[in-house]
Amino acid sequence: MYPQPPPSGQPQPGNAPTTAWLASGPPAQFPAPERPSASRHILTLVVVAAALLVVLAGAGTAVTLNVRSLDRQVSTLDSDIAARKAAQASQRAQLTREFQQSNLSGKLQQVRSMTEAAQQALLEWGRLGGPASGIKVVQLARNACEAAVIDYDATAARFPADLLSGLPLRIDMNDSSTNCDRSTS
Repeated sequence: MYPQPPPSGQPQPGNAPTTAWLASGPPAQFPAPERPSASRHILTLVVVAAALLVVLAGAGTAVTLNVRSLDRQVSTLDSDIAARKAAQASQRAQLTREFQQSNLSGKLQQVRSMTEAAQQALLEWGRLGGPASGIKVVQLARNACEAAVIDYDATAARFPADLLSGLPLRIDMNDSSTNCDRSTS
């Protein structure tokens, strides 16, 4: 397979190029790679550190800008919430003033008084034997009572239940004290 050098160490005529390198001695050594100097290492570290510093400064700036933006948004939301709460408190105070001015308890008492007046008119009409002319008085008393009921219901409907504090949301027409004497008809 592979040509073998002659045992005597002399080249044979057909193998001259193959054995020529053996005669010249060991192959030449490559020069050892040049080692970078310490100053080159330091320069590389300085460049890498500077690049990292630039990247970190940019990231820090971006984070700072985002935090400032978020702080502005939070303060805007806080002021919006405070404005809404102030508006709600103002509306509630206005509603409370309107409730106090509405005199619902007086209106309820008026419905009770007018119910009693309608009952008295009916009793008087019955006592007189039910003349046709007396029915008009009974009807006028009931109509006035029903107008008072409508006034109370319309006024009470403007206010939330927590403001009414014991007053009815609507007049109960099944209650004999506020039904304008409709239960007897």
